[in-house]
Amino acid sequence: MKKLLITALAFAPLTIFGQSAERQVIASTGSFSSTSNLQVSYTVGETVTATGTSSGLIVTQGFQQPNASSVGVEELESGLSVNVYPNPVSDNLVVEINATNALTVNATVYDMLGRQTGISFSNLKVNGTLKQTLDVSTLSAGQYLISFTDGRSSLGTVRIQKVN
Repeated sequence: MKKLLITALAFAPLTIFGQSAERQVIASTGSFSSTSNLQVSYTVGETVTATGTSSGLIVTQGFQQPNASSVGVEELESGLSVNVYPNPVSDNLVVEINATNALTVNATVYDMLGRQTGISFSNLKVNGTLKQTLDVSTLSAGQYLISFTDGRSSLGTVRIQKVN
């Protein structure tokens, strides 16, 4: 009887705490928004399980994924700002460069392993706002980095998403 009691006490903490599992999501980004009659939340990077649609509204259950594009202006070094769009991109990427001072800008597209993709432009004279189009249709789907330099030093890097 004493051995049975010792065994029961030894395994009691495992049975008490063994079933406590908290459901949570660890994601890179997400958001929540609400109005008087609608609440919407999303987490980037998870799959979707659609459960119902009504007049263009999709209600999901379980994991969530927004239909959002990450387009924004990146503030780089030396008074340079860069806006790349559309992002995600399938064929042609527009690179809009705004420089407060006259600069000569070079840009090279790299894959996530740091290899050059062969897509670039060089010696682009920028004083104010200038748009340049890059044909990325030959790239495989995935994440890429565009590195901007002035020929001597790095001005910054922008991340893009290539989709097919």
